[in-house]
Amino acid sequence: MQVLIYIKCTSFFNILLKSYTVSLDRKKSNLPLSNNSRQFFMKYLVILAIILVTAGIGLILYAVSIALKLKFLNNKKLVSDEELRKKIERLVPVNLAGLFLSAFGIIVLFVIKILG
Repeated sequence: MQVLIYIKCTSFFNILLKSYTVSLDRKKSNLPLSNNSRQFFMKYLVILAIILVTAGIGLILYAVSIALKLKFLNNKKLVSDEELRKKIERLVPVNLAGLFLSAFGIIVLFVIKILG
């Protein structure tokens, strides 16, 4: 039963994908830009999206490395509980900013894929 459903779903999506690509070939661009300037614009949007995703992942890795360092210091009792709490509270916005940048970059990539 599951195999039959899988085959029906994949054939449906293949038909949908084929009809979508055919409609894209026939469709003229509704954007006010010509195809050359549109491709140029899309290239820079892809570069922007990659920069956003990379910066977001970098911020997340930075927050994780600082948290691991704080954990190591806490295990050796080199930092007080109050100081540890303050430092971790400062890491939360950094982590959320990294998550936001990465998510926004991925959203930009999806929009480029849909438009492009």
